[in-house]
Amino acid sequence: MREFTFLIPEREDTSRKLHSAQKWHDLEKKLLAAFGGFTRQGIVGGSWADDDGNIIEDTSRKYSICGESTSCWALLAAILTQSKLDFDQQCIYVAETSLAVVLY
Repeated sequence: MREFTFLIPEREDTSRKLHSAQKWHDLEKKLLAAFGGFTRQGIVGGSWADDDGNIIEDTSRKYSICGESTSCWALLAAILTQSKLDFDQQCIYVAETSLAVVLY
C-alpha cells in the first residue's frame, strides 16, 4: 500500500474566507468513496510565498489516505486537482509519505 498526506488550507486564497462545512464534508465523502477511509491528522500552520513574493500564512487541515495500487496516486491527484478549484487554492501540498501496511 502507498500512503499520502496532503494539506488543505482553511481559508480561500482570494477572499481569505473560511471554507464552509459543506466543502469539508464533500471532500471527505470523496475520500471515503475513493479510498474507503481517511485520517484527519489535525490542524497545522505554515507560510508560503506566492508568485508575487507575498508571504501567506495559513492554517491547514492535514489528511492522510492509503491506497492499494499505483493507480491511487492518479485518483488522489484528480480529487486534489478538483479540490484546488473547490477550495480556491493556488496549489495544494501532497506528499507520498511511506509504504503502508495494514495488520489484520
